[in-house]
Amino acid sequence: MWGFSSSVDPASEGLTAARINKDVARCTATVGDPDSGILNVEVANAYPGYVCSIAATFTNGTTVAVLVEPAVISSDIGLIVTEITDSPIPSSIEPDESATAVFAVRVEQTAPEGTVMSLTISIAMVGEDL
Repeated sequence: MWGFSSSVDPASEGLTAARINKDVARCTATVGDPDSGILNVEVANAYPGYVCSIAATFTNGTTVAVLVEPAVISSDIGLIVTEITDSPIPSSIEPDESATAVFAVRVEQTAPEGTVMSLTISIAMVGEDL
């Protein structure tokens, strides 16, 4: 069991999805360099159909509006995921404003029990002073 901090297994995609009381798989997202626009995601003990949902807030700390490019999801060799994004980031963010997007990916293949697989979600922002 993953314990108290576990989100338990989702019955469907999305942050508000009902949860199944199995506590089998777990997904964890971290941000390395906050300016990189890269989320690192680890999916532990996943099974086919497991859905990992991640909310990410992006802030424009510049003095000009920035254009936001579509998210790029890449995964380890052997991890096949289908993107089922709930709310994409808007195409531009004004200075000192934030936008939140929810990303959901569904695992599409089996893996040996205890396996931890990784994927990254990259968001590029382009602006005059970036």
